Parts: sequence; structure tokens; C-alpha cells
Amino acid sequence: FSILSEKSDPGIIGTFGFHSGKDTDKFADVAYEMAEGMPVVKDSCGYVVCKVIDRMETATHTVFLGEVIESKVYENVPQM
Repeated sequence: FSILSEKSDPGIIGTFGFHSGKDTDKFADVAYEMAEGMPVVKDSCGYVVCKVIDRMETATHTVFLGEVIESKVYENVPQM
């Protein structure tokens, strides 16, 4: 997953949060790089790539438990 900052383009939220990947190529207009075979958003604070090691079903969601296999903090992270 990519970690968005307060300065990340708000359009990213709309692209990834309100469109289905079945109908839309979510990365078509978003700058990204590949990490461990996964696309990660460049306009972010950084990312974490996980290997799914378990999943739990709830009434409304599937919760995944992951083992971190790679992570990165980008240098352009705004300081608080």
C-alpha cells in the first residue's frame, strides 16, 4: 500500500477510492513505480509491500494479515 501525505494530489483518492479496477485502469494517469512486482504511487510519503499470511472474514469485510517484505520512505516527505 502507498501512504498518501497531506500534499498528495487529492485526485488520487478519487481514482483509487471511487472506481472499480474491473472497469478502470487506476494507474493509467498516476505516476508509479514497481516494488516487489507491485505498483506503488510515487506522489506519496512511501509504501509498504506485504505478503498475505492469513485472512479473516467478518460480516462486511475481509481482513488480511500481512508480513512486510519491503518498505520505503520517499525523500520528499513533508516534515511536521
